[in-house]
Amino acid sequence: MKSLDTPAVSIIVLTYNTKELIQRCLDSLLEASTGLDVEIIVVDNGSTDNAIPELSSKYQTVKFVKIDNNVGFGGGNNVGIQQAKGSYIVLLNSDAFFHSGALATAIKHMIENPTIGLGGAQLVKEDGSWLPSARLFPSVLNHFLMISGLANKFPRSRFFGRMDRSWDISNKIVEVDWVPAAFSIIRRDVLNKVGTFDKRFFLYFEEVDLCKRIKAAGYSVCYFPDVVVTHLCGKTTSQEKDQVFSKVGAQLVLPNLHSTFLYYYKHKGFIGAWAIRELLLWWHRLRHLKNRLSKSALSQKKVVESVNYIELIKTAWEDTNGGRVPPKKA
Repeated sequence: MKSLDTPAVSIIVLTYNTKELIQRCLDSLLEASTGLDVEIIVVDNGSTDNAIPELSSKYQTVKFVKIDNNVGFGGGNNVGIQQAKGSYIVLLNSDAFFHSGALATAIKHMIENPTIGLGGAQLVKEDGSWLPSARLFPSVLNHFLMISGLANKFPRSRFFGRMDRSWDISNKIVEVDWVPAAFSIIRRDVLNKVGTFDKRFFLYFEEVDLCKRIKAAGYSVCYFPDVVVTHLCGKTTSQEKDQVFSKVGAQLVLPNLHSTFLYYYKHKGFIGAWAIRELLLWWHRLRHLKNRLSKSALSQKKVVESVNYIELIKTAWEDTNGGRVPPKKA
């Protein structure tokens, strides 16, 4: 790894109490960046595991930045972006690891295609199985297809599989609406034009919002199927204690709902935010009613889940004043 005053690529890794994972991530990253003109910046987002002294001693070519309090995914990455010097910014989760040649290939695609503002990878689980990596912007219809299970039931349908582009097995570089931020590569000059992550999104939807702004500025967001990154989904968010998790994607439910309402209000107005709230409420009311008719243990568990979800939906709506403002910090 070269060490220059002005590197071509700045790689930012955000960590929050992921001491073991971040070491595996950095080992993978150092190997992937061999021979490339990069700088690596680790932003510790208010961790309490006291890992920085040990890590900075072990990884002396890596720059470590410590934040006193957890400022969220977007806020933490914004701190790293402010420190970065590269013409390209790579964002990498601490639970994400490059496959052979992935980083070099991503950089090559960006250099060869100057209209691409942001690029994403093919994410896979540790066993190599596929993860959603090229997605459509959220809408009430797309949300319904996901929560109803129709998207999973008919993944090869261009209609039902539209949200995750699960129907596309072509392995071609394609323009998409947005890509998950477990890995992304972004032009610095594009960020200078559209701004960094919106700090209102503490967790979830921050990359969706950024991609929407990048596309509105006239740049494309592209999915690179030949850039493969293993992502241990939920390992970073699982550090949050005493929070309700979704069964889908190991997501924290309340922060996800906060960001859902904030996103819909920002980009679709009050009617859009109200519509997604009503969809979620009525879905869980119907799910609750359906499962109450059964006496099985699984159905009764789903009854409790739906009751909890309904309360969290109402709480998130109140916390954000219908999507108008971010929730107050506890």
